[in-house]
Amino acid sequence: MASVAAFAALTTRFSAMSPRVIGALALAVAGSALGLAVASEYWGGLLPCSLCLMERWPYRIAMLLGALAVVAPRPVIRPLLWLIVLVMLANVGLAAVHVGVEQHLWQNPINECAAPHLGGTLLDRLLQLSSRPPMIPPSMSPPRRWESPPAPSWTAGW
Repeated sequence: MASVAAFAALTTRFSAMSPRVIGALALAVAGSALGLAVASEYWGGLLPCSLCLMERWPYRIAMLLGALAVVAPRPVIRPLLWLIVLVMLANVGLAAVHVGVEQHLWQNPINECAAPHLGGTLLDRLLQLSSRPPMIPPSMSPPRRWESPPAPSWTAGW
């Protein structure tokens, strides 16, 4: 019952917010998520597969729609916000496909992407992600040994 009360409080808080503020929040959250993905690629040395790159498009579209919601006339803002919801729901579908490929539940719809076999070190997994030459920063030697859930499951979980 506590979760129902928390959800009711959250929806009350969002309904009290201006639609422009919600658009700005959507822009900021989508931009932060995309920025984190790009930062983990360049500074973290993670090589994205084609499914990872495909999953970035809904965030770009949500950023564009959020920016439009901030500057659009008031009657247009709500439809833009609902479009953001639809785009992010589509992203949950892409994330579910990506998790299924990484867990070897089904075959990859994009031939280029090679889901890693979850054995060995983190460095071995990173080298299996793409056919491009690896961008391994000096901080990764010696290889770290830790387990984490696949990144697409974070998207599907939210």
